Amino acid sequence: MIFICQNKDCGAVTEGEQETYICPNCGRGMRAAAEEELSGSQWSELGIFWRQPHTKASDLRAVQCFRNAIKKGDACGMSNLGICAEHGIGMEADKRRAFWLYTQAAEFGFAPAFYHLGNCYERGIGTKEDQEQAFAQYLKAAEAGYAQANIAVGSFYECGVGREVDMEEAFQWYRYAAMEGEPYGCLYLGICYRYGKGVAENPEAAYAWYKKAAELGLAEGMRRMGVCVELGYGTEANLEEAARLYRMAADGGDAVGMSNLSVCYAKGRGVGQDYEKAVECAKKAAEWGNPDGWFHLGFYYQYGMGVPKSRDEAIRHYEKGASMGDVSCQYNLAWLYDRPGYEEAEKAIHWYEKAMERGHINAGVNLGLIYELGKGVPIDYEKAIGYYEWAAKQGGAAGFQKLGYIYDGGFGVPVDKKKAAELFLEGAKRGDAHSMNMTAWYYEHGVTYEKDYDKVFYWYKRAAALGDAYAKVHVGECYLKGHGVKKDIQKGVVLVQEGAEAGSTFAMFLLGECYEKGTGVAPDFDRALTLYQQAAEKNDEEALYRMALLYHEGMGVEQDMEKARECCRRVNERLEYSTSCVFEGEWKEKVLKLLKELRDEG
Repeated sequence: MIFICQNKDCGAVTEGEQETYICPNCGRGMRAAAEEELSGSQWSELGIFWRQPHTKASDLRAVQCFRNAIKKGDACGMSNLGICAEHGIGMEADKRRAFWLYTQAAEFGFAPAFYHLGNCYERGIGTKEDQEQAFAQYLKAAEAGYAQANIAVGSFYECGVGREVDMEEAFQWYRYAAMEGEPYGCLYLGICYRYGKGVAENPEAAYAWYKKAAELGLAEGMRRMGVCVELGYGTEANLEEAARLYRMAADGGDAVGMSNLSVCYAKGRGVGQDYEKAVECAKKAAEWGNPDGWFHLGFYYQYGMGVPKSRDEAIRHYEKGASMGDVSCQYNLAWLYDRPGYEEAEKAIHWYEKAMERGHINAGVNLGLIYELGKGVPIDYEKAIGYYEWAAKQGGAAGFQKLGYIYDGGFGVPVDKKKAAELFLEGAKRGDAHSMNMTAWYYEHGVTYEKDYDKVFYWYKRAAALGDAYAKVHVGECYLKGHGVKKDIQKGVVLVQEGAEAGSTFAMFLLGECYEKGTGVAPDFDRALTLYQQAAEKNDEEALYRMALLYHEGMGVEQDMEKARECCRRVNERLEYSTSCVFEGEWKEKVLKLLKELRDEG
């Protein structure tokens, strides 16, 4: 039995075995109607009603209703029958017939038909692909007031399909869609404000439009809203709320939201840390086709988080994501094939190159290392330099650092300290701690630069702030000697002591010097000798020379020229002064004098 809403402004039409007296749309009364009295638009409305359950029987009835609408010349019925023909709903799929039906409906000026025609031309559905025609049809639909078409027009401007990229124009079309309450229009407008695409970046506006998309039921809007809440972007940071929004997005079928929820459980961000739930969420995200899900699963197996630690399982899961083009999976997969004891150079190179194609800078750096060090392949400095140069051109600090070492050491190229200094400085400016240390070292030893202890302290301090242990020891040295900073013995002793405890041979040497001289600590020759010995065991040249001087002078130990000679020979068998030794002034003169004495004795 068919029922029609008695409110002419509503126009709802339903059908069922049980009588329907209240309109499900407006709440007004409904009356029974015979098929003969239905207009074309009412048949279309009834067809749309039957599309909702999406069962075989309901689809067949929907097709019948749309056909009845067409008999009465209704364009909406034509367009909807086109949808059925395109997707095989209630009938055999027939793309050419779908295109023809859209064309007929468009001749009546039916806005959604223009949109569907645009989609056919864009994707080559039932006709030859034609991007210009696609844009023209989308534009007609948009100008006729079809909100979804505004998004399509905007995407053509954003992606530069058949025209120059014009983000300002794209932004305006997304804005039109959003103003008409189109969920994706709100979402894309939020993205524009988030990333400054076609409009100035505006965190508050981005969050507001994501929220609007979420309120309209869009799961991606909920997820992007969650990211803003997690980061405190455009709103107050709240990890619990972020996790809740990710869960809502995941419940709405958003795979990235499910992946983000996995990370929340893994890190205990906004929820109690639960590796098993993290794994469960990652599995669902992966099953839904999200490569991040495969990445997280690979990571969990790699480090044994919620699952047994397994390199093989990590590789298996990374391969899934890598085959989908996920750059993080590609890089981690290559990294596992590149590990000591597991070197499979061919596979490592393959996946590093794949990651490089997607712009992963460290993949290029690691490829360079494979060829520089000959890891499973013959050493090839030319290839190594090529990869490092690529990384540097992408702005990668590590690329500048590696090139700096190449020219500093003359690996495959003539030694060029000036070029090395320039490269290290570029790496330092981009935040690479190793490059900062080398820049400081060049200033400290006057290599291509005039000695400048202010810059020495500046760059070591910068590297130390990044957690670099080597730099922290050298900052301690600067405080001990007043190099580039006001002398502060106690602060210096604390830093070198921390370095010595962490295993730094240079820190052991510096601390030994403090105990030998009583600098900031009570003099203790036994302790000094022990520290020098610990550093000497790791072949620290300064420590070996200092031990030699102690044995030579009988300072804190019995005088023993043979032990002094042994220490010096460990540095250089011919008892020549090591050019890499950092001694200067008085200590350098003492070592040179001792070496001459030992050589003269034969």
